[in-house]
Amino acid sequence: SGAAAWLAGHTLEQLPEDKREVLILSRYQNLKYDEIARILGVEVNTVKVRVYRAVRALGEIYSELAGEKLA
Repeated sequence: SGAAAWLAGHTLEQLPEDKREVLILSRYQNLKYDEIARILGVEVNTVKVRVYRAVRALGEIYSELAGEKLA
């Protein structure tokens, strides 16, 4: 639905740049972690940690925004 699309897009916008960047590269650009590491100039484990933290943060932001939308 339109509300769900708005919520998803708005949630992504709320993430800090470093978290948003790895999510876009891994989930939307479908790049492998080693490719992202090479692009960003970091270790593969750093990319894994950033993606994990970004997904957690995304879930927290989504829950907060969804709660506001429902209230």
